[in-house]
Amino acid sequence: MIRKKKIIFIAIIILTIPLGLQIIISTTAENQIEYWAFCIDWFGQNCTLAMKNALVENGWNEKHILTMEGEELTEDDFLSGISWLEKHDDSNDIVLIYTCSHGSQEGLWYNNKISYVEINEAINKLDSKGVAIFITACHSGSAISYLKKEGRVIITSCESDTVSGGPFDYLVYHGIAGLADYMADNNGIVSAEEIYSYIDANQYGAHIPQIQDDYHGSLNLAFLSVENRNPDQMQIIQNEYFGCDYCSFAPYQLIAQSFIPSKTHLDKVKLIVDNYQSAKCPLTVSIKKDLYEDELTSVTIEADQIINALGGLVVEFDFEDITVTTGETYYIVCKVEAVEGIEWEPYHFRGDEIDDEDFYKNGKLFSSFDSGLTWDIYDDGSDYDLVFVTYGYDTNNASFDLNDADNPSSNSNIILFYAVIVVIFLIGTIAIVLIVVKQR
Repeated sequence: MIRKKKIIFIAIIILTIPLGLQIIISTTAENQIEYWAFCIDWFGQNCTLAMKNALVENGWNEKHILTMEGEELTEDDFLSGISWLEKHDDSNDIVLIYTCSHGSQEGLWYNNKISYVEINEAINKLDSKGVAIFITACHSGSAISYLKKEGRVIITSCESDTVSGGPFDYLVYHGIAGLADYMADNNGIVSAEEIYSYIDANQYGAHIPQIQDDYHGSLNLAFLSVENRNPDQMQIIQNEYFGCDYCSFAPYQLIAQSFIPSKTHLDKVKLIVDNYQSAKCPLTVSIKKDLYEDELTSVTIEADQIINALGGLVVEFDFEDITVTTGETYYIVCKVEAVEGIEWEPYHFRGDEIDDEDFYKNGKLFSSFDSGLTWDIYDDGSDYDLVFVTYGYDTNNASFDLNDADNPSSNSNIILFYAVIVVIFLIGTIAIVLIVVKQR
């Protein structure tokens, strides 16, 4: 009789486990932070695709990002994007809105005017605890007075009385790709506030970005993977393009950036590459100890992996790791590979061309106009540099510790953890039942 009661008791536990699992998962799902983005670009410059790539590479769910591009877009399209956000978000979530269009002091232009009053009414329907709004348009600073509200961070490309322009559009997705965090505290988390600081440091001319920050604390938007949290050398100020060409009817033009590593191993570099002419030739990046010697390592990327987006993309060149000597000079060499039947193929790289400031003092930009037979400092000795980041580690590399409680990729891990615990309990309970039955 006692054994029978034990079996009944254990059977009840087993039957209630699915219910308990469902409660745990549903409760966790209700409390987790989800990230949602709506990116719209009237000019059709692939800015939204670049934004999507940067977000997905840094922790976002691709299905949580809605993009629209093209000059056929209208006010209805814009509002439908906000409605899509409203359909999905809840009070635990974070929303990002990125818009690029013409504008006035009263609103934006998507083939017809959409006032900031209408935009604010639509955004007010969102439940998200945090909303980051990036606006690049003429007079975009005037949006702040209409859209500011607790829980929002509004960043615009210019002041209310300024005709827009400049590099705002692409500085947003360059910042999300990690450059904004590298310029700030380098903790592996990119916040809206850090993106603004990065934009402000790289803007030039009459375009002065604006920010209205009414979010309590930092509004975190991107979470760098572990392998992207170990930058070594970098130069991330940009205001100019530098070319790297292949010509079948003339010698190659190559460019090279020198740097001095501080870590004993080098595993990859990142450059901002602009494929604005939709090149079809592969691009090779190699590391050399001397420009006139053989490469130490290299990697080649096919042209279709470098999309044509305004301002270029932060492109990763992940080659086989090499050991380097700290304190000595090395070179990042960029070369366009020849393809039969193609006469001329250019890529452009973002860089710094401010004559009176040297932002990276451990290196310079070099160029060769004869396929690498001879090299000279770019533009007769000026202090020019590419935008670049090198990544490395020491032999006894310390582990990285990132407080990523808001990381969108960590929420599913929490659910998985609880599920594993319940499954283990279930297996243990079944084992106990089998033992009891066997003892009968």
